[in-house]
Amino acid sequence: MNYRAELLKEIQPVVGEGPSWDETNQCLLWVDIMGKAAHQYDPASGEDRCLPLPCEPGTIVPRENGGAVLATSEGFAFLDLHSGELDPIVSLSEAQAEHRFNDGKRPLGMV
Repeated sequence: MNYRAELLKEIQPVVGEGPSWDETNQCLLWVDIMGKAAHQYDPASGEDRCLPLPCEPGTIVPRENGGAVLATSEGFAFLDLHSGELDPIVSLSEAQAEHRFNDGKRPLGMV
Protein backbone atom coordinates (compact mmCIF):
# COMPACT_ATOMS: atom_id res chain seq x y z
CA MET A 1 0.00 0.00 0.00
CA ASN A 2 1.12 3.49 -0.80
CA TYR A 3 -0.12 6.39 1.28
CA ARG A 4 0.36 10.07 0.64
CA ALA A 5 -0.01 12.75 3.31
CA GLU A 6 -1.78 15.93 2.22
CA LEU A 7 -2.11 19.26 4.04
CA LEU A 8 -5.83 19.97 4.32
CA LYS A 9 -5.78 23.26 6.18
CA GLU A 10 -3.05 25.73 7.10
CA ILE A 11 -3.40 26.06 10.90
CA GLN A 12 -0.62 27.17 13.23
CA PRO A 13 -1.22 25.37 16.55
CA VAL A 14 1.35 25.74 19.31
CA VAL A 15 1.14 22.00 20.14
CA GLY A 16 -1.55 20.20 18.11
CA GLU A 17 -2.38 16.67 19.30
CA GLY A 18 -4.97 14.05 20.09
CA PRO A 19 -7.11 13.65 16.96
CA SER A 20 -10.40 11.77 17.47
CA TRP A 21 -13.02 11.17 14.81
CA ASP A 22 -16.56 12.25 15.76
CA GLU A 23 -18.70 9.80 13.79
CA THR A 24 -21.99 11.53 14.67
CA ASN A 25 -20.90 14.96 13.40
CA GLN A 26 -18.52 13.64 10.73
CA CYS A 27 -15.68 15.84 11.96
CA LEU A 28 -12.22 15.55 13.44
CA LEU A 29 -11.73 16.76 17.02
CA TRP A 30 -8.24 17.75 18.14
CA VAL A 31 -6.55 19.96 20.72
CA ASP A 32 -3.88 22.65 20.79
CA ILE A 33 -2.38 21.98 24.21
CA MET A 34 -0.24 25.08 24.74
CA GLY A 35 -2.64 27.23 22.68
CA LYS A 36 -5.44 26.29 25.14
CA ALA A 37 -7.98 25.37 22.48
CA ALA A 38 -10.14 22.53 21.18
CA HIS A 39 -10.70 22.27 17.43
CA GLN A 40 -13.48 20.80 15.32
CA TYR A 41 -12.45 20.20 11.70
CA ASP A 42 -15.18 19.52 9.12
CA PRO A 43 -13.62 17.84 6.08
CA ALA A 44 -16.76 18.41 3.98
CA SER A 45 -16.52 22.21 4.26
CA GLY A 46 -12.81 22.54 5.07
CA GLU A 47 -13.79 24.62 8.13
CA ASP A 48 -11.75 24.36 11.34
CA ARG A 49 -13.62 25.78 14.31
CA CYS A 50 -11.46 26.84 17.27
CA LEU A 51 -12.96 26.72 20.78
CA PRO A 52 -10.76 28.71 23.21
CA LEU A 53 -10.34 27.10 26.63
CA PRO A 54 -9.33 28.48 30.05
CA CYS A 55 -6.83 25.65 30.58
CA GLU A 56 -4.52 23.31 28.65
CA PRO A 57 -6.35 20.34 27.10
CA GLY A 58 -4.46 17.05 26.85
CA THR A 59 -7.02 15.12 24.84
CA ILE A 60 -10.56 15.29 23.48
CA VAL A 61 -12.97 12.47 22.67
CA PRO A 62 -16.52 12.67 21.32
CA ARG A 63 -19.45 11.61 23.51
CA GLU A 64 -22.14 9.32 22.14
CA ASN A 65 -24.87 11.68 23.36
CA GLY A 66 -23.21 14.81 21.95
CA GLY A 67 -20.35 17.05 22.87
CA ALA A 68 -16.97 15.81 23.99
CA VAL A 69 -14.94 14.91 27.06
CA LEU A 70 -11.70 16.78 27.72
CA ALA A 71 -8.80 15.80 29.94
CA THR A 72 -7.14 19.09 30.90
CA SER A 73 -4.51 20.58 33.16
CA GLU A 74 -7.35 21.12 35.67
CA GLY A 75 -9.07 17.70 35.45
CA PHE A 76 -11.87 16.24 33.33
CA ALA A 77 -14.73 18.22 31.79
CA PHE A 78 -17.56 17.90 29.31
CA LEU A 79 -17.31 20.31 26.37
CA ASP A 80 -20.38 21.59 24.54
CA LEU A 81 -19.19 21.71 20.92
CA HIS A 82 -21.81 24.31 19.98
CA SER A 83 -21.31 26.88 22.75
CA GLY A 84 -17.73 26.02 23.80
CA GLU A 85 -18.94 25.82 27.41
CA LEU A 86 -17.05 23.56 29.83
CA ASP A 87 -18.82 21.55 32.53
CA PRO A 88 -16.24 20.18 35.03
CA ILE A 89 -16.51 16.50 35.94
CA VAL A 90 -13.62 16.17 38.40
CA SER A 91 -10.69 18.46 39.28
CA LEU A 92 -7.07 17.62 39.97
CA SER A 93 -5.94 18.32 43.50
CA GLU A 94 -3.35 21.01 44.26
CA ALA A 95 -0.88 18.20 44.98
CA GLN A 96 -1.20 17.20 41.32
CA ALA A 97 -0.95 20.75 39.94
CA GLU A 98 2.37 20.11 38.16
CA HIS A 99 0.81 17.21 36.20
CA ARG A 100 -1.38 17.28 33.13
CA PHE A 101 -3.01 14.72 30.88
CA ASN A 102 -1.41 14.07 27.52
CA ASP A 103 -3.35 12.23 24.82
CA GLY A 104 -5.96 9.53 25.15
CA LYS A 105 -8.70 7.77 23.23
CA ARG A 106 -12.05 6.29 24.09
CA PRO A 107 -12.83 2.59 23.86
CA LEU A 108 -15.89 2.01 21.67
CA GLY A 109 -19.14 2.36 23.61
CA MET A 110 -17.47 3.74 26.74
CA VAL A 111 -18.16 7.51 26.84
